[in-house]
Amino acid sequence: MKKKFKLSLEEYNVLTQICCVEGCYWKWCINLHHLDGDKNNNSLDNLVPLCFNHHILLHGAAIKFEELENYSAGGDKL
Repeated sequence: MKKKFKLSLEEYNVLTQICCVEGCYWKWCINLHHLDGDKNNNSLDNLVPLCFNHHILLHGAAIKFEELENYSAGGDKL
């Protein structure tokens, strides 16, 4: 099986359990977003889980990137 984000399937499944945006408890269709914008940087500190809607809002500038800067997949929700 092909690895996603160069993570094991187990790591990927753990990281994509719930959207990191506070108040959003969406658990389906979770994407991983690269904080630094570098799709080759798949370190855990650079990946945050976002639901499809929040991921689209982030890329459409409705959510400010700075709101995610202090979050990492291993940290607390926003």
